[in-house]
Amino acid sequence: MIIDLPTKFYYEKDGSKAFVDNEILYCENNVSFERLMYHTTYELRGKSTCYYCGCELNEENRTLDHMYPRDFGGVSITNNLVPCCTNCNQKKNNLTLNEYFDYMNVQDAKKRKQYKSELLHRHEEYRYEKGFYLPDNWYEYTSDRIYAEILLTEEYKQGKRYNFIREFYTKYGHLPRPVIKSANNRLLDGFLVLLFAKENQIEQIPCMKLQNVIDIS
Repeated sequence: MIIDLPTKFYYEKDGSKAFVDNEILYCENNVSFERLMYHTTYELRGKSTCYYCGCELNEENRTLDHMYPRDFGGVSITNNLVPCCTNCNQKKNNLTLNEYFDYMNVQDAKKRKQYKSELLHRHEEYRYEKGFYLPDNWYEYTSDRIYAEILLTEEYKQGKRYNFIREFYTKYGHLPRPVIKSANNRLLDGFLVLLFAKENQIEQIPCMKLQNVIDIS
């Protein structure tokens, strides 16, 4: 997968850094990939206008929305993030982009409530089908090696996020989201999903390989 990138970009935080050179994003010294994607999205799409309603954004009302929501396996990459106001973010909540537009086009309040209930029921069906809902060309199931340091295993396994993954897998039989790796097979995001898969000998892992991102840590 190729993610959207600005022509020029440089980011540095706590000794980690990232930069765009010749349409490739290079990450160095274990940069927080999710935080990096937030900064890259603002650089790419701006900070001044809400993607949904067009209102002016400021420090008080500015946020980023996952077009495919986190609750539905939405990952933090530029292709899935847009700047928006807190009001639109709350209204859209856990709907996908197209679902939200269709939902807002329903004028009758009773029908709108019923339509949202139907959508959420459909989400639950997708979870049983494959765990999450993302475009098929964004990810693939793979057993290829993903390079990551698996440290402090027991400590991580006691955390709420790891328990969520365990409970999700127990209920639906699928992982809740794909992991993200660089073009050189370094893990960028989804450490706990990868850890759970390894601990439970899950061979086929949903994975997004970002062809224009290279980890040089």
